[in-house]
Order: sequence, then C-alpha cells, then structure tokens
Amino acid sequence: MEELYERVLAPLVLGETVRPVRPLGPRRTEAIAGLAEVFTPSDVAVRARVEQGRLRVARRLWPLDTLPAIDADTWRLVCAFSDLLQVVNPHLAGPLATTRPRKLLSFALGTIEAVPAPVTALAALARHATLAGATRLVRMDTRVAWWVGRAEFHGEKPPERLLAWPSLRRVHTAEQEVGLDELANHVAAPKDAWAPAIARWLTRSPLSDLAWAGRESPPFAWTTETLLFVASPVAAAMARRATADGGARAEVALDRATRALSDPGREVAEAFVRGRRAAAAASP
Repeated sequence: MEELYERVLAPLVLGETVRPVRPLGPRRTEAIAGLAEVFTPSDVAVRARVEQGRLRVARRLWPLDTLPAIDADTWRLVCAFSDLLQVVNPHLAGPLATTRPRKLLSFALGTIEAVPAPVTALAALARHATLAGATRLVRMDTRVAWWVGRAEFHGEKPPERLLAWPSLRRVHTAEQEVGLDELANHVAAPKDAWAPAIARWLTRSPLSDLAWAGRESPPFAWTTETLLFVASPVAAAMARRATADGGARAEVALDRATRALSDPGREVAEAFVRGRRAAAAASP
C-alpha cells in the first residue's frame, strides 16, 4: 500500500512520474481498500504535498477549505489504474504467459465494476481531485536505430550500450510522447479492450470523465453516471468549470455525444451544454 501510494497515487496528484507497481489483482486490491481508513503514509512531507495538491485541483472547480480523506473505493480505482497500466507493459506477456495482459485486464474491470459512482457532488470532487492526473499522463517512448538494427523502448530508457559510439555506429534516437488514450497502440496488448476499459474506469469518476471530454480515445459518451452528475445544479457548475479547459474540442465532443442520446437523457445533456455555453459567453 505504501508502494502504491508513493509510485502511483502521489504522482497522479502531484503531476510526477507514475511507476506502476507489480500487478495487484483482486485479492491485493481488496486488502488495500480494507486499510483505507487506517493507512497513513510514512513520508509526512509527501502526504502534506498530496493533500495540498488534491485541494488545489478541487479549488479550481469549487471554493472549499477541506476535502474528505481518500476512501476505499478511490483506492480500488487507483489499484485498477495501476493494473491497467501494467496491461500495456511490453514485459508483462512472455512466451509462457501470453494471456497474462488480458487476464489482468479482466481483473481490473472486475474491480472497476464493483466501485459505485460517487453519490454526492463533494464525493465526486474528492475522487476527481485524486484521479484527475491520469488524464494528463504521457509515456515517453524511444526508438533507437543503428547501422545493423533498431529497437523500441516503451516508458524506459535505452541501455547505454545501444547509444555508445553514435558516430561510428550511426546511432539515431527519436522520442515520442504517448498519451493515455494511445498506450495500447504501441505494444502487444489487448488493443480491442483497452479503450473500453479506460472508458469504464472514467465512469467511476464522472467529473474526471467530463473534464477529459475532448479526448480522442475512448471518445466521450454520456453515461448514466455523468448524466446523473450534471442533473444536480452544484455538480453541473463544477462540470462546466472542469470542461472549460477542454476548449473547442470538449465542446465538439459534448455536442456529438448529446446528439447520440435519446430522451430523457438528452434533455439533461442539452441543458448542461446550454448552461456551459451561457457561462462561457458571460466570462470576461
């Protein structure tokens, strides 16, 4: 749990490098969730930075002085997210474990489905304040070519031996930032199930789902969770502020998703879109 806090949860909040822990699966996840109320990180300074970071994210959307503690369900979502990142780890599968990524994906989905959506606007804000950094995550991939071959490295640095004698060996390197919505496109992972899994994970934090509406994949679609969320005036105000950073891409995605709805959900979505445009027009 300490390792998960230091390598995944804290970096998500603080915008630092996320280093997924070894695959957790359902039993370890439940053990971690069961300790949520009593867990205290050993590094007091990191804990203080994380709580300040959560509050900073929340205050962009609503004026408040404190946030609820990170609850068991949010810990479950952090566990599931770490496992989802391991699914696209090129070293997870091997000659004797070709089905491991898909099994881990199934475990993560089971965890996600067991987590209910937050029931209050404050609970949704607290969850978003912890998980919002996931939508900004990028992995640095490096391609190395030399005079007799080439290799690709996903989220890890090439070994120094491949970079030695660059002129003599005609070494060329190229780096590429890969966003969360593209991670499965670059490794041997269950590509068909990756985007739907991320979409399901996002439904458990509806404010995060809305804040990232302008993404390419998985494309934003209104869900029961997001529609119920914006039906509340207070929550809708939070969501309008969260989607404002998405600019024109968020507006296009919200319009497209709204047109795909049927009544009565469409009425709720249309009211939110109208309110968002009115708020944008009124802003200086």
